[in-house]
Amino acid sequence: MKPQSRTWSALLVMATVAAPACATEGGTGAYLLGSRDSMSGIVPPPGTYVSVDTIWLDARVDSLSIGGVVLANAHSDVFLTKFNLTRGFEGRVLGGRPAITLTVPVVTGDLEFDSVLFGSSRRVKDSQTGLGDIILTPGLGWDKGNRHIAFQTSFFL
Repeated sequence: MKPQSRTWSALLVMATVAAPACATEGGTGAYLLGSRDSMSGIVPPPGTYVSVDTIWLDARVDSLSIGGVVLANAHSDVFLTKFNLTRGFEGRVLGGRPAITLTVPVVTGDLEFDSVLFGSSRRVKDSQTGLGDIILTPGLGWDKGNRHIAFQTSFFL
């Protein structure tokens, strides 16, 4: 096969297997930045572990666009509690120590903003509490002295 034919063949294969670009609402994903900051590269030894993470987010902005509607003088409070159950297993898989984590988040969100409709203005407040996406995270961990490596991937159920 000529070099030019190989180039066109490679381009054709790449074009047919390429996935379309996908976006998320607001440009954010499900991963909460900083949620794996403590001992992030370590898979625990065999056993069962329970932990609870609490996160509070507070924001004030002059305007906020939600679903194409602009909210003026918006203030948002979000309180997130993540209940985590981790199980480390005996034995090795691909030379690594296996573990799995189940995370159940409970989220409380408060939003208030100024609503202007037909010349009149009023302050609108809303509060909701609900269950977030349940997350299942299997992983493998390798250790060599004080060096730790973990491979984990999360599945949002």
